[in-house]
Amino acid sequence: MPMSNLQVGTFLRHLRVSSKDELMQRVGLYLKEINENPVPFRWK
Repeated sequence: MPMSNLQVGTFLRHLRVSSKDELMQRVGLYLKEINENPVPFRWK
């Protein structure tokens, strides 16, 4: 199940890091976890 924009915004709002490099690593890890189970696009 993909995350909504609200959930992504909530994730980023609560993310606390001490450096820009740590932020990039955490966001990269988050995206990797999200993309492990991709959801196929379907036309409505």
